[in-house]
Amino acid sequence: MQGGTISPSKRTLMIFKAKRKSAEHGHKLLKQKRDLLKKIFMTVKKKLVLAKQNMGVDFSRAYVSLAEAQIAAGNITARVLNTIKPNS
Repeated sequence: MQGGTISPSKRTLMIFKAKRKSAEHGHKLLKQKRDLLKKIFMTVKKKLVLAKQNMGVDFSRAYVSLAEAQIAAGNITARVLNTIKPNS
């Protein structure tokens, strides 16, 4: 059927109906897959936003703790840097 004419027979009509039905079913499956992927993406996005918010809270607490430690013990940066071993 490449580049030629299609014979108007009942068999040809049945073939094209089957192809159309198959294409419609495939399209329906792709829509379902798209909807499911959207749902998964939105769930992951919500978790990411929540994690970023929690990280901001944790960084704020860490900064306050660092400030309190510096006030209590003076500048501890040099002591902390001396205790950290470089990765070699």
